[in-house]
Amino acid sequence: KAAPIEQVRLSYHQAFGGLWLAEDGLANADRTDYVSHDCNPAGCGWLPLEQDLACLSKAQRQAISARIRGVRELPAPQFESTEHSIAHPQDRHAAKGWGPIARWWSPRRQRQGSFDDIWRKYRAPEWPSDFDPAFFNSAHPDLTAPQWLAGDEDIALLNCTAQGERTVNGDRLWRTRLPGFAMYAYTQFASGRDQFTALTLSTVHIDLDASEVMLTWHACWPPDDEVSRVLIGGMSL
Repeated sequence: KAAPIEQVRLSYHQAFGGLWLAEDGLANADRTDYVSHDCNPAGCGWLPLEQDLACLSKAQRQAISARIRGVRELPAPQFESTEHSIAHPQDRHAAKGWGPIARWWSPRRQRQGSFDDIWRKYRAPEWPSDFDPAFFNSAHPDLTAPQWLAGDEDIALLNCTAQGERTVNGDRLWRTRLPGFAMYAYTQFASGRDQFTALTLSTVHIDLDASEVMLTWHACWPPDDEVSRVLIGGMSL
């Protein structure tokens, strides 16, 4: 049952999800005797359905089913969506979290495209023709900005840290503002041409433990003219 708590780690280990092994031990890339929550194998509180075990051998299915039948208690996830609360360990809700999503977790895995026989014959090692560039976005879908950031936005986090000002409701409100810089690159190419390129602010990483905000800008240049020199500069917005 729910109980009052002072603090909880904002980690996928505390979110809905999990992984079930046919035998005790740590899962690794070479093992095939396990089944996991698509969105969060690191989580807790989840039980697989019968169809989730269909990818396993009969012996593996029987072993995991036997482990599940022996379960009397499960650690409950410590945070969840306000729209979709966890009512049962076999719910199908996506995990909620604040950290980056691994490349092999859903929904990123589905964005890689089709690595099928056609890809192997005609496109490998390039990305598949149905590759979605959103695969490179590691942020949780709820934390993905709908458009590029300008770099001067206000940030407010409610009850995510013990620091910050107290609201009238007793909540903790942590505020900061992005530095307000526009970044540019002056690039010289092997052909002798040069150009100015505006860099795109693609990632804002907030480390609450270190009280740091880290920004990442990126740019793309054509592959048919090698970059020989890049000078990076910025200006206030």
